[in-house]
Amino acid sequence: MALEKVRLLLLHLLLLGLSPGLGAFSGHELLTWLQHSNLGYQVLQLASNSSSSSQPSELLCAEQVTRLLQAADAHALPALQVLDAWGKLPHGLLYGHFSDLGNYESCLSPTVPVIPTKYCLAHIEFEGLLPPSLDRININIGACLPASCSAAQLNRWLNNYLQLLFEDAVAPEAQLVGESNCALAASQPMSTLDWFAVALLIFLAVLVILCTLLDYFNAAQQVLGVFSLRQNLRQLFQVSTGTTTTTPHLIPCLHGIRCLTIIWIIYGHDYMFMLLAPSVNTYEVIAWAQTPYSMLLQSGSISVDTFFLLSGMLLVMSSLRELERQSGRLNVPLMYLHRIVRLTPVLAVAVLLFMTLYPRLDSGPLWQQFTSSYQLCSDTWWATLLYVQNYAAAGRMVLVASSTRIWLG
Repeated sequence: MALEKVRLLLLHLLLLGLSPGLGAFSGHELLTWLQHSNLGYQVLQLASNSSSSSQPSELLCAEQVTRLLQAADAHALPALQVLDAWGKLPHGLLYGHFSDLGNYESCLSPTVPVIPTKYCLAHIEFEGLLPPSLDRININIGACLPASCSAAQLNRWLNNYLQLLFEDAVAPEAQLVGESNCALAASQPMSTLDWFAVALLIFLAVLVILCTLLDYFNAAQQVLGVFSLRQNLRQLFQVSTGTTTTTPHLIPCLHGIRCLTIIWIIYGHDYMFMLLAPSVNTYEVIAWAQTPYSMLLQSGSISVDTFFLLSGMLLVMSSLRELERQSGRLNVPLMYLHRIVRLTPVLAVAVLLFMTLYPRLDSGPLWQQFTSSYQLCSDTWWATLLYVQNYAAAGRMVLVASSTRIWLG
């Protein structure tokens, strides 16, 4: 009975949407409203009227902006869709909604614009209206403009528009948008290092498949068996089910502690990125942070200490076993060499993928904001592989502190 009521309600709403309203405005008037209430149209119109540069690149940009505005004045749908991709002052600003990202896909759609376009995300800072919760707020507004225009030009146009709007109340040439906040429809061409990363992944995949097949037909040597998926999965499932408890030096409870810690870390990072993402109710975070449930996430940093505890305990245990085998002698350089040989290849592959294929996995208005750290790899990759990035590359670390945790773990 309830399902039938829902169906009738949906049918009623559909018929209500399809039925022509009395006194409805025309589509032409809708386009007029879209044109004159649009932030992008106002900013680009002001830029077109004040453009006076003689540089070839800026001349091309000014020409394309003029063509775009002329097409919008003629109510050409592709040009209006470019302007429609702009953001605006977010609704619910006093509730913590500080971002209007516009329409990223519409801006960069290859079938829409009359000219190639690019998407940029501008950050405009204001003093907070609801102190002392937030003394400053950063409003993020998406912009869509011709691809030939630079972020510096857009920054200048937005500053001019805001100065005109606020009657010179804004400091001139505030840094509102940079080239790192912009994206083009066409991805960057693959570099030699990118192709090397792809070839390495293909090689590893083929190696694992071949070794697994050889192991299945009992033809794999001991060295090749290391890469067998069959043997590795068998050992992994044995550890997870606790069937290797006969090993004298194994402490099964450590696997449970490690598993719970990893779950805690993944859960905390997922929540952290969700809090950093645009939200329509940012001010609710203040009330949420005072709830008992939030303590599970605010105390997430303790989970990292668990790994340090496990690492230190396992290091002591392995050292004691070595002392027992060597009758009280301990070869410290050999221990370091074993650690380096064991961990560095995995870390090197992680750094390679992070600086090549990782930024190509996706795209979006905030993608570069969360993946821009890969650009540090070209300068500090060596410090990561030498496990000295905490000292030699402070503030410019690759994979943050992951390499240090790998070394200790």
